[in-house]
This record gives sequence, structure tokens and C-alpha cells, in this order.
Amino acid sequence: MIASNCGGVYTDFSPTATFMTLTTIPCPAPAFLVAPTVSNTSATVVWEAVPGALNYYVEYQDVNGPTWWFFETTANTSTTIYGLTSGTTYKVRVSVDCGQGYTLPTPQILLTPAIEGSTTCGAPTSITIANLTPTSAQLTWNSAAGANGYQVQYQVAGTTAWTSIVVSTNTAVLSGLAGNTNYQVRISSLCGSGSSSLYSAPPVAFSTPAPVNCPIPSGLSASNIATGVATLSWSAVAEAVAYTVQYKTTNATIWNSATTSNTTYTLSGLTDDTDYEWRIATQCAAGALSLYSDISTFSTPTPYICKLKVWLQGAYDPAAALMTTALNTQQLLPLSQPYGGSPWNYNGQEAVPTMPPDVVDWVLVEARLASNTTVVAERRAALLTQNGTVKDIDGTAGVRFYQLSAAANYHIAVRHRNHLAIASAIAPSISNSLTIDLSAADNVMGNTGQLAWIATNTYGMAAGDMTANGVVTVADFQVLSSQMAQMNQYLAADNNLDGNVLVQDFNQYQPNAARIGIQILRY
Repeated sequence: MIASNCGGVYTDFSPTATFMTLTTIPCPAPAFLVAPTVSNTSATVVWEAVPGALNYYVEYQDVNGPTWWFFETTANTSTTIYGLTSGTTYKVRVSVDCGQGYTLPTPQILLTPAIEGSTTCGAPTSITIANLTPTSAQLTWNSAAGANGYQVQYQVAGTTAWTSIVVSTNTAVLSGLAGNTNYQVRISSLCGSGSSSLYSAPPVAFSTPAPVNCPIPSGLSASNIATGVATLSWSAVAEAVAYTVQYKTTNATIWNSATTSNTTYTLSGLTDDTDYEWRIATQCAAGALSLYSDISTFSTPTPYICKLKVWLQGAYDPAAALMTTALNTQQLLPLSQPYGGSPWNYNGQEAVPTMPPDVVDWVLVEARLASNTTVVAERRAALLTQNGTVKDIDGTAGVRFYQLSAAANYHIAVRHRNHLAIASAIAPSISNSLTIDLSAADNVMGNTGQLAWIATNTYGMAAGDMTANGVVTVADFQVLSSQMAQMNQYLAADNNLDGNVLVQDFNQYQPNAARIGIQILRY
């Protein structure tokens, strides 16, 4: 009942009226409320639909003011509030009517119409979820103009607490998630000067898969780490139908993934002098995927780059002062190093996807200890180009060695399929700035006795060692005879490297018959 106050004099009370409070609130407040669009004088707010809602009651107020102002009642799940003052911060809230009165309002959100003439960055769009595991998810989205970073927030669906991470690119990996759980994620752009965009709306939902009884691989190890490559291996899992391999640089946030049915996998395209992380998951029957193994690490080494210049007598053209690329032009050069057989028995994995156009042939380069030249510290196959430069398989000048010591000195030897092997007279210490010119006789062990004259003050490796054993004998002539008149092939008896075995190859062999290479290079 109610009485009126008339200047200090109260009337009698009205008749008594009754009401009853509800035992329960018939429907919940919207789970979230966001403002995806804010102009200088207006803001569009959006909320999640509530099942059974008849309409929504929207209120707002100046953040510094005491009064909530009613804006409108609407059956929609969004509205645009007009007549705001630019630069002023407001609070907004929404209540729901499900037929038995309004619920308590949503938690308040803050919005600030931009000051006229100011600029902000937009909210991210097109959020996608990939690489879902029971404990992680990979996010990507469209970059926002003007953004210099992003804040990612995620929560278990139905809860109110958001977990935040900040990233500098338009990708992120959420980790530490629970399996078989529904999540929501939203992202805002960081615009600089402490400002940020509104969050993307509505939040994107995803669900983590349930953990399965699929064993995690163990026994992880990395080996054969060389130029751009590393071999990963692990113990077999009896239940496995395949394995998922993930790897990345230590500082990266996104995993690279591959699938294999083997228990080894060779990574390629790696960067020298870089730390890497990798992990393995088992793929079991019916699409089940185990949790990932603990992260293992390896580092690609810092190589010693040995720069060389060397000529092959048989391939050299004095008129052009270059070597022929005829084998390459005819596509006769193998894409993988050819020194796996006898007498070299080199098991290196050097290979190229396509042969660079200036390559003459493959060579085998050895680093031999100066203190004991019979000891080969490391061998590498490389590409010899027409101007005498030896290049690694990535096309850069020099041969990368990974097992040499900065405390030791090394003689550098060069072998070819049908030319007499040579070694450097000098034994330099590790230095990536040094180039060893093996076309100069003084730089070669044995001097002119181990070389063939090809031009004024210029020498090359002597042609005719078709057995590659370090001496030019009748055995080499027999190889020549057995391959004579064979055409358009990659042959040991092709001394001038034109793809054919003809009398010109005999003419290369004959002046060098009975030449003997230095003892340490003979097989």
C-alpha cells in the first residue's frame, strides 16, 4: 500500500495490493554481449539468442553517471544505439523476457564511440580452427588493417572466465585444453598506443576430440643432421596404422605436420644453425589419434663452408675458358650424388630437385686431417659448375662440412668419376672466408705432377682415371674399350663429358696413361 506526502502531511494509505515473487528465473541472461561496430555517435551491440525469449530490454549509461537509460525493447538479438557522444565511454546491458518478467541483465560491457577524425583498426574476421587434438587447437584468421598484434581469448562454453594470449601474427596455437570439451574463441586487434578493436563476434565454437586408448610413441631421436635435412626416428607402436610428425623452429608458434607409416621421417628444407622442436602422435584404427609425445629437440649445426676452384681437363674448352655442360643440357646428370658405388662407397644423401643449368658434374670432396692425411674427417658430394666453382646442393658457393673441428687443420681433396683425384698442398684451419684455388699448381699436393696443363698458368685434374682408383693404367683403357661407341649416356669412359664415348675420349686418356696419383688418394 502507498501514502502521499503533501508538504509534510501524509494521506491515508491506499488499499493493500499483493504480488508473489517467482520461484525461479524462467530463462537466463544472454551468455555474451559484444559491440562489433562503433562509430562516432552510435554503437551496434549484439548478444546471443536465448531460447524462449519474447523480447530483450536494452539499457545504457555514461560510465561516470548514476542512471541507466532505457533504449528499447526488441525481439532481435542486436540493436544500434544512437545519439552517443564521441570519446565518451558507456556501459550497456541486456535483460530477457521469457513471458514471466525480465531476467537479471547480462554483465555490462564498455564501449567508447571514436573521436571524430580518429582511426582504429578493425576486428579480425574469418576465424578458422585446424589441427584439433584432445589438448590443442590451431587458429588462423584474416589480418586486420592497422593491427600490430592480436589478443586471443578462449573459454569453455557455458562459463564466463576467458583465458587470454597475445600474438604478433594472425595465427595462434591454444594448448593445455581438455579433451572432449566445447570451447569458444574470440579475437581483438591491437592497434597501437594502447588501443584495441572490439572482439570478433559472435565467438567461434569448436570441440576437442576425446582422448583415446592409442599409445604415444617413445624413443624419439634425431640423426643424420646435415645441409637442410635431419632424420627423425622413434619406436614402433603395435597399434599404429600411421604416425603424425610435427616440427617447428623453437621460436615458432605453428607446427608443420606430415604423416608417415614408417618409424623414420626425413625433414628437408631446414636452416643451418637453428634450434628445432618435434613431436610424434600415433594414428590408430578408426581415425583415433594419440596425444603427442613430449617435445624433443635438435639443432642444425653451423657448417664450415669450404670454397674451391677446380677444373676438369676433359671438360675444359680453352676458347671459352669454361667447362662444357653437355651432360646437363642433355639431362644425363643424375639428381642424386653418383658416388655410392665402388671404389668410393659414399652413402651421403645429397640430391637436388632439378639440376642448375651451369653444372658440369658431381664431385666428391674430402677433408683430411693435416696431422694424419690418411684420416678422412668428412666427405661431401657437391656440384662443379662450368667456371670451376664448387657449389653445395642449395646452389651456394662452397661445400658445407658439419663434423670438422675449429681446433684442427685439414687438407681438402677433390675426386671425380674419371679424372685423377687431387688434394690441396695447404691445410687451412676452419675459415669460411678462404677459397682454395686448385687450378694453381702451387696449391696442389704434388704440384704439376698431379695436374694436367689446360691453359697458361692454369691446370686441371687429369682425365683418364676411369676406374677412379688413383692411377691411369690399362684397366682404364679396358673400361674405355667396353663402352666405346655408346651414346647419350652417363658413362665412366666419357672423359670429355659430352655424353658419348668416342675417339675423343681416347685422346683424353692416352697422354695421361701411366700417371699415378698421390698415395693417400689411391684406392
